Amino acid sequence: MQRPQLEILICTVEPRLSGAERVLLPPMDGVAYLVSCQYATAEPPVPEALQRPDVRVVFLQGRGLSRNRNHALSQSAGEFLLLCDDDEQLVPASLVSLVALSRERRWQMVQLQADGLNKQYPADYVSSVELLLSREVGQRIRFDERFGLG
Repeated sequence: MQRPQLEILICTVEPRLSGAERVLLPPMDGVAYLVSCQYATAEPPVPEALQRPDVRVVFLQGRGLSRNRNHALSQSAGEFLLLCDDDEQLVPASLVSLVALSRERRWQMVQLQADGLNKQYPADYVSSVELLLSREVGQRIRFDERFGLG
């Protein structure tokens, strides 16, 4: 498979692996998914819904959301990388527009704002789940593994 224009990096943990399928959109040209799944003792089987040509599943033993995000970034292949959790819903038209605009304006990193949250965050709040990164930035940036869930 050639390098996708957009690779959506979904971070999850073993008991929630099957839930990662809720994030998947119908196949789209130029869009691929990388599911990074952490597990405690043994790699779980890949659910049938994640066995698509546009989905790769990689495993990481241990805990820590920052660690999982770093693992996903190190395994990524897309021109642009969108950090995502296993409980998000994506809007296809927004993704296509965002990639086109990022390419046109040569943006290296875009802070997005999740919609529909039960909690209101300050305007200057930055969350790792709301970042779109160019491949260049995605290969350099790492999250501090002393912070985050787990």
